[in-house]
Amino acid sequence: QSQQQLRQRADSTASDATDMANEGGKLKRKTTMSKQDVLASFTSIDDYLKCNLCVDSTKKFSLNGSSDTNVRRHLGVKHHLKQFLYPSQLQEYESKQKQKFISTAHKQQLDKAIVAAIYIDGRSFDDFRKTGMMKFLNLATPGYNVPHRKTVRRHLELIYRSYRENLKQQLSRVSDIALTCDVWKSSTRTYYLCITGHFLNGQNKNKSLVLSFRRFLGSHSAIRLRRFISNELEKLKIKNKICAITTDNGPDIRAAASTADFGIRLSCVAHDLNLTIKSALWLHKKPKKRKENTKSRDDDDDHQQQENDDNISIADGEDIPEEYLN
Repeated sequence: QSQQQLRQRADSTASDATDMANEGGKLKRKTTMSKQDVLASFTSIDDYLKCNLCVDSTKKFSLNGSSDTNVRRHLGVKHHLKQFLYPSQLQEYESKQKQKFISTAHKQQLDKAIVAAIYIDGRSFDDFRKTGMMKFLNLATPGYNVPHRKTVRRHLELIYRSYRENLKQQLSRVSDIALTCDVWKSSTRTYYLCITGHFLNGQNKNKSLVLSFRRFLGSHSAIRLRRFISNELEKLKIKNKICAITTDNGPDIRAAASTADFGIRLSCVAHDLNLTIKSALWLHKKPKKRKENTKSRDDDDDHQQQENDDNISIADGEDIPEEYLN
């Protein structure tokens, strides 16, 4: 009955502010339903809107100032009240109606597979929405709409929370945990700190889990690194279970880990062996050649330091000179 009443109001006069546009000096009607007509189908609760036509629905719509695009789309797509749609929305709606639809269960499986591909392969959130990929998916799975990057982000947040909860449950049953910790720099010059926990499970088998993998902002001083590690352990409630920590021989991370809070500090054998072989075989990096130019000595010095910084490969486990961490 409510839907019938809304359809009967399709001939109501629309407001000039939201439904009229000036084209060639003439006013052209964009939609017959004004914003007041749209809001009449919703109930305002705090800072949100709830649809009166949805039965037992918890879905809420945010109030976006003067914009009513999202609620118009809901009425048009969910309740098939096309008179509420703007021309662009109506065109999109009719185009989708002609497409071949897939089941909800199948779409959820595809969405889950796409999100998994994004975080496993390290892809950007919009990779599957690029033109070439969209054409391929339309041919492989007609009717499938790739999730928006905001939807991908929401799924990733849920996966992360689930992982953290499962991690806390597993660690709560463990008495002793050894850590490995490393700082490295990505190709985009962004620093990360990774902490991995190692312990014996109920069957006395060694198990390793990533406890933290976060971007590290600011200076890499020993104090800040120590606080960072301690904070991560406190959030997992395992600080009193740490018996040892293994790091490379970088001066700051070594100083940060050399405290009784993290148990015995061990040096990474693989890292030590790598440095020993490189030194024995004289496998040092060849400095880059710079073209002579007319810049001042100060500019040349800055450029040289920039090149030296670019040559640091923290991901390879090399020591980081102190001057780059202060």
